[in-house]
Amino acid sequence: MARRTCILCERDLFLMGKYVIDLHGTKQSLCGECKRVYEKCNLEEKFVLWEKMLRSSSLEDYETVRAGVAAARGKWEEAQIKRQDEQEMIAKKRALLESNACCCDMPMTLLEERQFQLGEYTLFGGGLNHLEAGSMTMAIYRCECCGQLKFFDPEILSKLSKQHLE
Repeated sequence: MARRTCILCERDLFLMGKYVIDLHGTKQSLCGECKRVYEKCNLEEKFVLWEKMLRSSSLEDYETVRAGVAAARGKWEEAQIKRQDEQEMIAKKRALLESNACCCDMPMTLLEERQFQLGEYTLFGGGLNHLEAGSMTMAIYRCECCGQLKFFDPEILSKLSKQHLE
């Protein structure tokens, strides 16, 4: 019977207790307990496990795994930077919206979202310009102190509120 060791805990594996995983294009052996831990962990935890696997004497095809780990870490770091940039942009938009949706040092009240007809009546075209121009949906906010109205694009507002909930 061929004996191998788990690449995480270095325990001897026999044929019945051996599990094989695909690790960056290579086949690696794990015991049942380490396989369960590996499958349940998130990507950040997998980076820790991959570093431990790279130090294992049982690791097969070290260079391929090392290159795969480095590539995965690079992609993950790029995604983290992009996500951070997006969150900063959302925060800036939210701050801008909150500063614009204020009047008399109080937040404004959302009245409704309403369709506004674009275009105008002309001598020759009549109402045809209205049909060609279409309409635009706007969110209407009102100051409860002075009655001032402000109009906002509701798509931007809904994106900001959805991203705020995430």
